[in-house]
Amino acid sequence: MPDPVWIVGALAVVVVAILALASRRAAARGRAVGRLGDDEPGRDALASGDESPRRAIRVVGSPARVVPIAIGVVAAVVVWVAMDHLAIAAAAGVVVGTIAWTAQDTIVASRWLRLEQQLADLIDLVVGTLRAGIGVVEGLESAARESKEPLRGLIEDTTARIRLGDDPQRVFVDLRARVPAESFRLFAFALAVHWQAGGSLAPTLASVGRSVRDRIDLARRARAQAAEAQFSVVGILLLIYVLGFLMWRLEPERLEQFVAWEPGAALVTAVAALQAVGLLWMRKLARVEF
Repeated sequence: MPDPVWIVGALAVVVVAILALASRRAAARGRAVGRLGDDEPGRDALASGDESPRRAIRVVGSPARVVPIAIGVVAAVVVWVAMDHLAIAAAAGVVVGTIAWTAQDTIVASRWLRLEQQLADLIDLVVGTLRAGIGVVEGLESAARESKEPLRGLIEDTTARIRLGDDPQRVFVDLRARVPAESFRLFAFALAVHWQAGGSLAPTLASVGRSVRDRIDLARRARAQAAEAQFSVVGILLLIYVLGFLMWRLEPERLEQFVAWEPGAALVTAVAALQAVGLLWMRKLARVEF
């Protein structure tokens, strides 16, 4: 008979492979829906004509949801091998996967906030160059040289396409598609309207820059307030597991008997499941859209 550990490990690998395939298909479906979404009514404000926009590669991609799911599956396998209890292993995998999911959202949100901060700095540089009498494209190129990646490459690609004769309205549509954030949408809209209607761009971009900085400041305040509650919840969860480990070190027989007892195992499973629900609830409450 094969070792059950190897069977569970093989099943875990199969589950992770299936989840990875499903994640890739979902990402491809999302890109297709995004391209179809370019035909929305608001698109006419930035581009004219029936020509479909060039396929745009996003600067900050969507989080790979298969990663936290795989971490949860691996944690469940480890707990199952250590404790030989399927329900407790499943609950532990859900808790670990939920923590990894929340951490991934935090990392992606930090990347978006850093990119918007770079945009605010770039707008300030562009406004200065415009007030000094430099053209829009030259001002964008000059500000891009002072910026960091990934914003530098994004603006350099935008200005290079305009210099090569690409339709500016189409270029700004692709800029909005590559960075689907409200700040970049407002920035691209301001550039597109100026390119079509003319006029002074410096006051408009100055207003856009102030709006972006206000949005960043509000997002940071909301994240700082939400982080206090999140750290408190995670600290309480870790304290519970630390106490459980200390109890196991002091009296391993009693704790093993409690886990082997069916009502005790059910209580441990219920506590872990409620912890996962609490983490998801906290993530839902702390997530603020601007």
